[in-house]
Amino acid sequence: MGKPVAVGASVGLLQELDELNRRTWRADDVQIARWRQEAAELDAPLETSAQFGFSIFHALARESVRRKLPMTLDY
Repeated sequence: MGKPVAVGASVGLLQELDELNRRTWRADDVQIARWRQEAAELDAPLETSAQFGFSIFHALARESVRRKLPMTLDY
């Protein structure tokens, strides 16, 4: 037997990420893309790192929904 895994829906994840954005930054798609392109330095402030991480996760979730493909998170 393998390890148990948690399963969720990419559609739900994207909705939750959008809600997080609405409650915090209220960034539009252009700004979110800018965070991803600008990246974050290793010693960047927490807010900058959070925005960078959010932008990557948001892009992956959006692509998963668009292509109707699962996202596998392995950590």
